[in-house]
Amino acid sequence: MIAAISSLNILQSYLSKRSNELGIGIGFFLSTGNLPGTQISRFILGRHFGGQYTGLSVPADNINFLRFAAQFRALHRGASFNEIRTTEVRRLLPEAWGFICPVHTPDGAPCGLLNHLAEPVDVAYVGPSFDEIEKLAEWLTREKLRPVELVRQLSSQAEHDGAYFINFILSSLSNTTTHHSTIFPHSCTLLHTEP
Repeated sequence: MIAAISSLNILQSYLSKRSNELGIGIGFFLSTGNLPGTQISRFILGRHFGGQYTGLSVPADNINFLRFAAQFRALHRGASFNEIRTTEVRRLLPEAWGFICPVHTPDGAPCGLLNHLAEPVDVAYVGPSFDEIEKLAEWLTREKLRPVELVRQLSSQAEHDGAYFINFILSSLSNTTTHHSTIFPHSCTLLHTEP
């Protein structure tokens, strides 16, 4: 107990001495998007941001209200892709259609790296309810598309030891027909991963 109190006192004294530096560092980070500090500390902190220590935040331009509001729907893939010569990372893949606007990207170097959410997309901060997951699981099982437990997958919990994965190709869940079982006859392949 005494050791915990003494280490708490040490931490409080360190933070009281360094609080001004901490505030300046956070202000520098938010205003420029660059990690503050020396090259070594930038390298160490940059590992947590995918090896990137510049361009981590973008100051909002208040040119006009629509430009200002559009910045809160922007998606940037990261400054590390600016130097890559391949166009693979800049392409709009088919699974992104309907979620990312195919037109709202700037010309020049950030083309394809700076995208915006499509107009009807809302950012969800609450996952689907248990009833919705169960209904989806029942439908997928009935159509012989996904005979596995979906609760962990849709609640964004990772599957590990002995996880089962389903590999299937489905053009669109919204265009379902009564002939799904004839269109996709057992198109699921069940793969078992060894722990």
